[in-house]
Amino acid sequence: MELHRDFRNAILLLVQEFKKYQVRALSRNNALARIMELDREERADLTAAQILRLVSEATKANQRLVDESAAGLEKALLTDKDVLDWLKRYCANVIPRLEQ
Repeated sequence: MELHRDFRNAILLLVQEFKKYQVRALSRNNALARIMELDREERADLTAAQILRLVSEATKANQRLVDESAAGLEKALLTDKDVLDWLKRYCANVIPRLEQ
């Protein structure tokens, strides 16, 4: 099934925007998981700057992960390849990761 170029571009924009939110959510989740591993006193002593650093550290790794998981779909959307299989794979990969 061939998608019209305007639809491909719209889907591509949605994927690019979703990736931003996905990175943000995964990074905050990773930071919270690391914070929960600390004992109560260590958590109480955390500063805002330390928490932001945890999020920032997680963001770098998550950005790479998200970019890699969307690369096939983005490439298919930019070319004339059939995107439905890529879209299914992307969604199947993203949904479980967000439920972590």
